[in-house]
Amino acid sequence: MIARNGESNIVEEKALQGIAESAHGYRTARSILLIALFLAVAAAPGAGAGTTTPKSIDLPSRVIAHLPLATPAGNQMVLQRQGDKRYLYIQQASKQGYIIVEVTQPEFASFVNRQAPSDANDSTAAKVETGGQEVAEVPDPASKTSIRSIPGAPETVNVLDVSDPEHAKTLQTIKNVTSFLADGSRGIFYVTNDEGLWVLKHNREQIKKAEKKKPCDLKPGAAVIQDCQ
Repeated sequence: MIARNGESNIVEEKALQGIAESAHGYRTARSILLIALFLAVAAAPGAGAGTTTPKSIDLPSRVIAHLPLATPAGNQMVLQRQGDKRYLYIQQASKQGYIIVEVTQPEFASFVNRQAPSDANDSTAAKVETGGQEVAEVPDPASKTSIRSIPGAPETVNVLDVSDPEHAKTLQTIKNVTSFLADGSRGIFYVTNDEGLWVLKHNREQIKKAEKKKPCDLKPGAAVIQDCQ
């Protein structure tokens, strides 16, 4: 459902207010709202098209992998599944074709090819072999299970630590972002910039800790150890 301009502001404000009551602090609340939206949208097959983002976003996450790229990345990425493997296709900025990274285990992301062949084209017939398996050099445009990067990627991604919701900390800032893709089913974010590919993992445990706890019972005789605030 797409809200009209006035309704959109009211809906967002109410959502932020509700989350802020439990998460303590506007920045933490807003980051939780954004990440919830990203994961909800990205969980759907074919996600990506029609999704927009602000210029700068805060993500409660941590960097689990970083791969420098031999050639600058373009503004498109496609995550595609083949059997029990997952492959991330990164569009090259300077020429036609894709860099391919296996991300079956995202924390151990590895190159299938570091740059597209010089004769790369849009045909899915061309294959590259890796580990005894043939992988298409370009993503299948007809695939209904692929996840695509969002148009209009944020310019900056702040990797946020919200283990203490009242004092959220920026662990790392990824600037000059060229493309951004969210794998909602696994809570993984793929970000490219002039320093390469960054793989981020959503800190679900930190979000759980940011949820509201029941008020402490300060009456005489109450339990000394309470999970409260």
